[in-house]
Amino acid sequence: MSLDNFMVRPHRRLIEQFREPLAWDGIDTVDLAALVHEVAGLPSDLSNEREEAKRFDLLMLNLQLAFLKTELSFVRLQAQGRAIAGLLEEQSSIPLVHQQMELIADVQTDEWWQGVTLVMLERIRTRLRVLVGLLPKGKRRIVHTDFADTIGDGVEVLLSAFTSGGFERFKAKARTYVREHRGEMAIKKIHMNWPITPDDVEELKRVLMEVGTDSDLERVKTEVGGFGLFVRTLIGLDLSAAQEALSVFLDQKRYNVKQIHYVGLVVQELTANGVVDARRFYDPPYTDIAPSGPEHLFSEGEVIELIGVLNRVRDTTAAA
Repeated sequence: MSLDNFMVRPHRRLIEQFREPLAWDGIDTVDLAALVHEVAGLPSDLSNEREEAKRFDLLMLNLQLAFLKTELSFVRLQAQGRAIAGLLEEQSSIPLVHQQMELIADVQTDEWWQGVTLVMLERIRTRLRVLVGLLPKGKRRIVHTDFADTIGDGVEVLLSAFTSGGFERFKAKARTYVREHRGEMAIKKIHMNWPITPDDVEELKRVLMEVGTDSDLERVKTEVGGFGLFVRTLIGLDLSAAQEALSVFLDQKRYNVKQIHYVGLVVQELTANGVVDARRFYDPPYTDIAPSGPEHLFSEGEVIELIGVLNRVRDTTAAA
């Protein structure tokens, strides 16, 4: 806080007192009251941080406190932390996120949490807090709450749907496994946007059985659309393959800067998620450039052509 600021100057005594680290060692309720009522609302020269980073700080603080106090809320807060890590892993094509991928993958495993310490939790906070703001707004579904847990009478309940960790847990394990084995031919074909065969589909099924169950694989077929498409969403699309797929669209005519930027966003999403649903064009970040949808920048024929390119990219994951 700058003492030259006319709002800060009247509280100079308190500010100078608590600039010294030693002042915080013997702090009491009177000091806290003075800080809250006289200092907390004063302007400072610190740059304003994004709300997402501050919320993540709060989540990690509550998680650390629950760890220290051995509170039941630790399980709920831990699940929120793991969910955020899972969303970040989907954005691995972003360089800043890619740098922290080892930690992001570890945080999603049961083994990492079995030996967790305060130092490890603080490492999550300091290394991931800035990355949370990079998540697409449509995927920020983590709900931050601040209320006291109430505990009633204990009753043993068997939740069969969650006994194996659930489908989301299977996806997290499958994502890690597939990325570690991306050199295998069937997985490489998916990543490079090469056509796959029925034999490749059987190979993908075998790979997924390493980390899942029959029920998990059945959900992959019915809810995702097949093993190839599922693996594509886990591993993304190779950047050169995504650029090549869209080059067919771009090479046909000259586009302006905004149009090229728009197609660049499509390429980014393909590399991160492997496919792009046309409905995404009506959500951020696409609406940041074209508020009313792709029709804002392209003709009707061009929009149809762009969607056709994306459908062909998706179709290469289907067995011949």
